[in-house]
Amino acid sequence: MTGKDIVALQKWWIGELEKIRDQVISQEEKRKSKAHTKADRELEDFEKQSDILDAYGFGCITQRKFDYLMRLWEEREKSQYPDEMARYKLDLIGEFIQLANKCIRNSGEKVEA
Repeated sequence: MTGKDIVALQKWWIGELEKIRDQVISQEEKRKSKAHTKADRELEDFEKQSDILDAYGFGCITQRKFDYLMRLWEEREKSQYPDEMARYKLDLIGEFIQLANKCIRNSGEKVEA
């Protein structure tokens, strides 16, 4: 392989890593959106978690509905925080992109990712 071929391969590598990074970001956004959409629809009558407790206490909802609503509430709350695995994936992909850029710079050609 020539130096030009190596640089072309490294540029391809960066492009593939960027696609994977974009996929991870997209999946995380979909996860958050899905959790919010379902929870918002089901929880529209409850402004606070205590409203669910009150509805159950007054017999307005069953134990099953109470458990379901509380689980949805917790999922919605958790969805506000980034998924740990997605963060680890993005960190790893970022390191790979930096490594690819370093290899390209060492080949004598600068490329910005």
